[in-house]
Amino acid sequence: MLPGADEPLPDGVTLVSGTAPGVDIIHHYNAAWNEEPSFRSLLADTDTPWVTTCHSDPSAWGMDGQEFPHNWIFVSPALARTCGSSRYVLNGIDPAPFRYSGTKGEHFVFMANFRPGYDKGLDLAMELSGILGFHLVVAGASKDAYTIRRTLEKCQRAGANYVGDVRGREKADLLAAAKALLFPTKTNEAFGLVMAEALVSGTPVICSDKGACPEIISNDVGFVCRDLRDYVDAVSAVEEISPSACRLKAFRDFHYVRMALDYVAEYEEELTRAGRRIPARRKAGSFANAVDSNGPAGCL
Repeated sequence: MLPGADEPLPDGVTLVSGTAPGVDIIHHYNAAWNEEPSFRSLLADTDTPWVTTCHSDPSAWGMDGQEFPHNWIFVSPALARTCGSSRYVLNGIDPAPFRYSGTKGEHFVFMANFRPGYDKGLDLAMELSGILGFHLVVAGASKDAYTIRRTLEKCQRAGANYVGDVRGREKADLLAAAKALLFPTKTNEAFGLVMAEALVSGTPVICSDKGACPEIISNDVGFVCRDLRDYVDAVSAVEEISPSACRLKAFRDFHYVRMALDYVAEYEEELTRAGRRIPARRKAGSFANAVDSNGPAGCL
């Protein structure tokens, strides 16, 4: 059984615990676990073509300096280039859990999964808050109690409000009301899903120039910063960004339907490479038609 699968499943999706008959292609959802015994066993028992999605810089797993298989699909052009590839599909999100607001509050949000050894730039966000005097709300969780305690202490010293792990409506409201999302990551960012979540909420993003950030944030929806001066200027100018432009970009570039259609194209490429027949697609219409009820025209 796939870990993380929730019931009820969408129409057309079947949860299995082994190799299912009649499968055209296997999609493994995270390259970090390609050596997982159950997955290796599955591959040993089938000649079905497969692809895997790589969600983060493999150097974080000690896999730098090696050649990666052709059937790895990366989540951004930047991550693909890091691994000597040009094969990628941008992440997509479901807009439904998020709330759009064209009216913003006075707080800025920093949101991240706090993992030991990952530097998402919280210190820089707090430094900016101290310099410019804005209210900073920090959200995020960690499996490590020490990391959470250390984050809370840092926030208390800096006068930031640490709200812990936020999900569902609380997360949606926090992002929708923020003046901007601060994402000053210092890592080779693979994608930065929270940036897309902020945009679909109508919230501008102020990010670093690391990894995929410049590919995700264009100048109509936020600011890409190289140094402290850039960040200070961005905070001062963030009200010039249109919330509706942020929402429109999220629907155009980071909608899950667009992602799904891009993966279908990747599946077809892999089947062709393996000399397999490409099954006829179900008539689903274009991406624009698929999201018409929510955007762009109806997305606000």
